[in-house]
Amino acid sequence: MARRGLTHRDHVTTYFTVGSALSEARGSLEHGDVTTAVADIELAIEALERVAPSVSVAEASTVLGVSEPTVRLWIDKGLLDLVENAPVKVAAHDVAALASRLQVLRDAGLDKKQWAAILQAARDRQELRLPGAAEGLDEAQAMLARRRKRRAAAA
Repeated sequence: MARRGLTHRDHVTTYFTVGSALSEARGSLEHGDVTTAVADIELAIEALERVAPSVSVAEASTVLGVSEPTVRLWIDKGLLDLVENAPVKVAAHDVAALASRLQVLRDAGLDKKQWAAILQAARDRQELRLPGAAEGLDEAQAMLARRRKRRAAAA
């Protein structure tokens, strides 16, 4: 299921872009140039993400190995970005990225509550990279410190 609005030409262009980037990456690796290979692979990933389909909650739950209510909860918490509202769909590349993070957590033997805490912390770190977020957090922490200081002085 492809994103609406993508043409056959978009898919063909992506196919050749990805093929070329992966061939370049292979050549770079054969010559020991890991940095260039990584850049070529990132180009391929970006091209694929532009044409990645949106997936239903049921499809996401199958890929992630969790229940549909868990996927809906993760959408509500911002761990998966909502692409369509009716029916509810998320970006396939978000599901793939989350699946790889979940596999790391599963390999570490963590339970679902530990997963949720770690995944939320990762999402929080991503949000801190947004313009003004770190400054806003610093400002809030300074305000709390001033309150504590006033309370201590009043006591």
